[in-house]
Amino acid sequence: MANFLVVVDPDPERRSLFIKTVETLVPPVEGLITNSCSTENFHAIWAANSKAPISVVSDEEGAAMIWGQAIAQDSSTIIDAKELRNQWIGL
Repeated sequence: MANFLVVVDPDPERRSLFIKTVETLVPPVEGLITNSCSTENFHAIWAANSKAPISVVSDEEGAAMIWGQAIAQDSSTIIDAKELRNQWIGL
């Protein structure tokens, strides 16, 4: 089980206040681990089981998150968030 919220807002104070407000509300049940990532106007927060397959990258090039596993149709290779982002932006 996982629960997540993503906000894109150019106002950093409003974005930060919103994330702080919802942080304790994100896990719908006890025992989930809350984590987050952000870059520029983007902030994501989620709660999931510690063993959930979650891949995240967030840096000056942008952000990407995968909840579950991303596998290309013509391959059995699991793609992580950084590789997916690089494919998306054509790096």
